Amino acid sequence: MRYQTITPYTPDRVELLDSGDGAWSSTDIGKPVKLAGDLVSLCDDGDEIYGFVRSVELGTKGGNHPAGVGCDFGVEFYGYDEDNDLAVGDLVISGTPTAIGTAVGASGPNLDKAAALTPPTINKWMVMAISNRKALVRRV
Repeated sequence: MRYQTITPYTPDRVELLDSGDGAWSSTDIGKPVKLAGDLVSLCDDGDEIYGFVRSVELGTKGGNHPAGVGCDFGVEFYGYDEDNDLAVGDLVISGTPTAIGTAVGASGPNLDKAAALTPPTINKWMVMAISNRKALVRRV
């Protein structure tokens, strides 16, 4: 089994979270987000994943919370194989989202297999290891 690599030399990107999705907090760490103009917002089912929330600031800027988002190449996260069909090497997209303000749980956010004919074109997340429906994904 592979384990998530801790890379202190790959800093998170500072992004503004779309506050239209609700009040973000530390319970939202680990959730997948997508690009939404000059903000990032919670992924819907089937969305291409831009990155995963790693930290949330309590203060706001223009009504939106600044956050650390892990989205660079080599960054790794754990997720849950929602349909029990993921294998090592598969590309993933967002599965059924967990509401803002609700923790994702120990298994991580829901992930789905990207359809063979429509893989993510910009932000590719690949399954590196899977065990008991818990998938380790890496930005490639």
